[in-house]
Amino acid sequence: QITQEGLAKMINAILEYAKKRPVAFLLEGGYEVDSLVKSVETTIRNMIEY
Repeated sequence: QITQEGLAKMINAILEYAKKRPVAFLLEGGYEVDSLVKSVETTIRNMIEY
């Protein structure tokens, strides 16, 4: 289940690691949440290593 609090935490983590670089994620109809989570994890990992 997706909650507002969970989304807020995810967005805050993305913004924190983005270090003011613009980052956008688009959740389209039919997109699997597990795939989105993996994409976010991969992106954050890449930002940390950048």
